[in-house]
Amino acid sequence: MATGADAEWTGSKAFPSCWMLIGRKLGAEVLCGKLKEYQTIVANISGLIAGFVFVVSNTNVEWKFDGYLDATVRTNVYGACFLLALTFALSATLWAVIIYGNINTYGPNQTMVMRYADANRMYIGMPLFLMIVAIALMLLGTTLAVDGLYGKETFWVFVGFEILSVTVLLWYFIVVQGKMNREYIEILKSMPDLQIKEQ
Repeated sequence: MATGADAEWTGSKAFPSCWMLIGRKLGAEVLCGKLKEYQTIVANISGLIAGFVFVVSNTNVEWKFDGYLDATVRTNVYGACFLLALTFALSATLWAVIIYGNINTYGPNQTMVMRYADANRMYIGMPLFLMIVAIALMLLGTTLAVDGLYGKETFWVFVGFEILSVTVLLWYFIVVQGKMNREYIEILKSMPDLQIKEQ
């Protein structure tokens, strides 16, 4: 069980937060580099998603099957899903770029980057959250499209595969990744703190 200074940064049991531990144990330059790489990956992927969703949202779809929803309702929900996905993906990209820019401005100033990571630790993961929401909306919109384009049999095969995929991803994220995060936290805690000098 974490006590003292370490307890402040461990987060929940399944998803411990390690940004500040990285800064304290490995130094501000390492923290700055990891944060920038993290935001770069999210910005690139969410930007790719935004481009794809923009094309899909501006494409006229003609339903070939009645499916489970009325054609008008399906069209409205389908359009709303992809337009919302576009909004969330663009928000994720913009947010990641802003965080990257701030970190790039403060780093490698040890005091400033540590203060920024501390003050914004709740928002550092926000671009990833927004990107996940965009992907979820894309999957929902695609499910509606399959219902109207390929018939009920294909619809249920697709839904079954979606459920299986999401279940496996959640299992990996909660069980495997959570275990790896906790082990990494323990390794970081066992390391001595670096001396932080005011700059």
